[in-house]
Amino acid sequence: MKPRPDRSPRPFSASNDGDAPTVMLGVSDTSDRTVLRSWFDDHEQYATATDTVDFAAESVDCAIVDGETLLEQRRPIRERKAQSRVPFPVLLLVPKSRGGAVQNRLRTDHEDLGTLFDDLLRMPVTQLELERRLELVLGYRRKAKRLQRTNKQLRTIQDEHVGHGVLITDREGTIEYVNPTFEDQS
Repeated sequence: MKPRPDRSPRPFSASNDGDAPTVMLGVSDTSDRTVLRSWFDDHEQYATATDTVDFAAESVDCAIVDGETLLEQRRPIRERKAQSRVPFPVLLLVPKSRGGAVQNRLRTDHEDLGTLFDDLLRMPVTQLELERRLELVLGYRRKAKRLQRTNKQLRTIQDEHVGHGVLITDREGTIEYVNPTFEDQS
């Protein structure tokens, strides 16, 4: 893989459909942040937003946060998850040795925080594990975006073709939708 000439994090504005997904790094621990930045610098299929933690930024597709950021930013994270029409995945960074204890503590002492993250990322994390986790959560997000676009297209077709018979099939020819006018005409 060809290294980027500029090894600094990519700007916040990346990540519309077709662009690299943008991952926000809300990590206060310097060594963890350095490890993650280095990994992202070597994987140009992702853009990173590291300078500002802004959960309202629509250009951000996913966030990796540590416990400190999760506590400080719980309200903006909750608002983003509630307002977003597609999933906004958050991975919580925890020390490998304390992963189970963190999960148990969150379930018993901070139930409200357990809904703010989607998965734990235990540090130190292998490159393969990080890539797999990101692809999993970003894959769900991509599928949700695709479904949202499809539903919007269907609503547009329904609105534009009032009075005309509309039949929609999948690629195999299975009928997925017919409007009332089509039913009346057949």
